[in-house]
This record gives sequence, structure tokens and C-alpha cells, in this order.
Amino acid sequence: MHVLWQCHATNDVWSEAIKAVQKWRVGEGDLLGLLEELVKKLTQAKMEETIAIMRGLWLRRNTFVFENKLLSHNNVIRAAIDSLEEYQTTNVQMTENRSRAEGLDQKWKPPNVNCLKANWDAALDVKLRRVGLGVIIRNNKGEVMATGCDSKSYVEQPAIAEGWALSKAMELCKDLSFNRVILEGDA
Repeated sequence: MHVLWQCHATNDVWSEAIKAVQKWRVGEGDLLGLLEELVKKLTQAKMEETIAIMRGLWLRRNTFVFENKLLSHNNVIRAAIDSLEEYQTTNVQMTENRSRAEGLDQKWKPPNVNCLKANWDAALDVKLRRVGLGVIIRNNKGEVMATGCDSKSYVEQPAIAEGWALSKAMELCKDLSFNRVILEGDA
């Protein structure tokens, strides 16, 4: 709570960031109470921006503690906004992909007993040349055993994007010592 809201070192970030929170008192006692107040007073867009900046402040703190570098308030704000925009873009693309997949009337089929199934997918942004990767591993009852996600830059072709997603699925299975796994993508 202190690093995100009360610390004097974070005042420079909040003074340059969201106008709606600049003049708030810094005396909120706990994070949950602060978040409840934010939800009451901010629009969803401003709430998302505030949370992204809080994440940026935490990363700034870690960079200072572990690397002895203090990032400027402008860097924190810019990185937070960039990260939020990337998340929103990916989220829109994932929703569009999900809508198309639902139109295919596909249904997940469980693996045999003593087997797992790893489903993987990729969302490619050709314009930004970035791909988001997702993996979910379930048992024969449909229970989630593990998940993973990643992103890669400089990817332009859908087949390469799907290949990265498959690679992520295999890497996750190997890291967790899952040996009897069916790998299933949508491509």
C-alpha cells in the first residue's frame, strides 16, 4: 500500500498521472479500502489506467530495490499506458477470435484417463508484429492442471505464431514433467 499510494517517492507519478486522483488524500489505510473508493469514483477506463500505473509503481520499486535504478515518473506513466493499450488490443483480438471459434461449434473433448490435454492458441497482431500465446492443460475431468501465456515480437506469419504457441505448450509440459499429453491447437 505504501509504495503504491502513500510514499513520497510516488507523489511525482500521481501528480503527473490521472487528474481525478491527484488531489485525493494519501491516508487510505489499506489497499482494499483504496480500491473500493477508486471503483466508486472513477470510470472503468480511469480505473484501468490507475491500476496500470499502480503496477508500474510496483515495478519501479522493484527496479530500484534490485537494480538500484530509479525510473522517472514519465517512464512509469508511459510504460503503464503502453502496457494497458497492449492488453486492451490483445483482449479485443482474443474476443474476436473467440467469437469466430464459437461459430465453428467446437466442443472440447477430454483425453483418456491418465492423460492430459494441452490446448494452445496464438493471437497475431500483424500491424504491430506481435503475438500473444496461451496454453491450458486439463485432465480427463476437465480440471485445469496448468496455464501459461507469453508474447513474442517480430512475428508476421500466422503459422509462425501458432508454432510459438505449440512450443510454449511443449515447454510448459516439459517443465511440469507432464509426459502423457495430447497437444491440440485450433489451426
